[in-house]
Amino acid sequence: MTAQPPPETEPVSPGFEAMLSALVDGQLSATDQAWLEQRLTDDPRARAEYRDFLRTEFLLAWEIGYGADKELLDSLGPAPSVDRVAGWLRRAGSWLLPLMAAGLVAGLMLVFFPFQPPPPRDEAPAMLTAQRSARWQAAVPPALGEPLASGPMQLVAGAAQITFASGAVIAMTAPAEFEILGRSRMFLRSGRITPFVPESAKGFTVVSPSGEVIDLGTEFSMAVAADGATDVFVISGEVEVNQGHAARETPVRLSQGFAARLSVVNPATGFTQRPLLIDHFDAASGPLRLLDVDIGPGSEVRNGGLWIPIGGSDRRSSLHRVVLLNDFSSLAGRRSTISFKATLPSAGTAAIHRWLALVLDGGQGDPPRAYEPAAVAAVMVSPQWQASVRSNGQEVATTRKLFARQGDAVGPYQVVLSLDDSAWTRHGRGSAIISVMVNGLELLAEHPITFGDRPRLTLQTYVAGPNGGRGWAVVDDFSVSVDATKNPGL
Repeated sequence: MTAQPPPETEPVSPGFEAMLSALVDGQLSATDQAWLEQRLTDDPRARAEYRDFLRTEFLLAWEIGYGADKELLDSLGPAPSVDRVAGWLRRAGSWLLPLMAAGLVAGLMLVFFPFQPPPPRDEAPAMLTAQRSARWQAAVPPALGEPLASGPMQLVAGAAQITFASGAVIAMTAPAEFEILGRSRMFLRSGRITPFVPESAKGFTVVSPSGEVIDLGTEFSMAVAADGATDVFVISGEVEVNQGHAARETPVRLSQGFAARLSVVNPATGFTQRPLLIDHFDAASGPLRLLDVDIGPGSEVRNGGLWIPIGGSDRRSSLHRVVLLNDFSSLAGRRSTISFKATLPSAGTAAIHRWLALVLDGGQGDPPRAYEPAAVAAVMVSPQWQASVRSNGQEVATTRKLFARQGDAVGPYQVVLSLDDSAWTRHGRGSAIISVMVNGLELLAEHPITFGDRPRLTLQTYVAGPNGGRGWAVVDDFSVSVDATKNPGL
């Protein structure tokens, strides 16, 4: 009598579920991992079991406060049965705590990026690792976790993240046209990208029609216009810039706060912005004037950062703290860029009313709070809603999903705020404009604002009530750069 195949509701094989548990716990051996990868490649039922298991793990992590993207959960298919969830919950004591540590990272990464057999390194110079409302100009759009095809590619809508084999990570917003040239090289024909290049990927190169940008281990933004003109702004670290494509003995180096434009027709590299102020918080006294209006423990400069107390169980009312107050009148009438990096405290990250904000106002009277009408613009980061932009008290942009480089809601957040109050813009647009980018994701583009002749910046934190937890918000690498053509003496 011919044996009948087991019903598909039965486990794939004895011990398969235990092996998946070991995978998300970070305890799977290299040998077992290789076997699991092969099994998932060969067996559709194993892949279905794998997705079902990880969906439940992710749901449990969401229930304990990590948050989840509904669109992502829906894409994983129907929820597993109640009996199955109950069975996994009964053994939660053995894996829940490890999952919340290193195992959580592994499990969530597998959920975000469905399993694909790893291709040989020489066959996968880059792959798509995240996308948001992305639409591609391609007969077969790229899939998450799969190598990107050779040849020109076009992102016509949404945003995407590309990870190179060298370790460089590129955040890209549409419209953009590009081509992958190798493990550490790409061509950007048009569009805007924000590369993050760790030390291990030093030398990553972006080629444009007007030149090349070689990263020296940093983060920068790069935009290429339809005529090939290329704008480069260094958020942190340093890059080398070559006008044209011929090798130079002394390429131009740009460090944090500098910007330059490369032109197809002009052989000279044109500086467009220069630093007005950079504070790495590596000394007790720096160029920024620090002010702490809160009673109790004050802010501190230590370990290369500005440490700001935020929250505390002894607080019985809402607490608003201003820790940085400067008159930036020189920003009026010109183009400027403000950037900084921030990390929020891990304690009490589920608290809704907990945030750190950079606030721009007109400089009259007391500094307004980020959500008050007198605040011309405020970029706010919070563990709950991650990033938000407000203008004159009204929310104009927000995101719960910052996918560039990390999924941790406490940071780090790399905030870049661009202002254009030049006479040309005010004449053509009727007002100044502001754009905001957080972790390479453009939250707001060219929003009209008016801030007068005495713009002022404040750095603020806020926590409501005694249940917000206690911790430190840490700010680093605060820089302000301004239009280089306004005053050649800068």
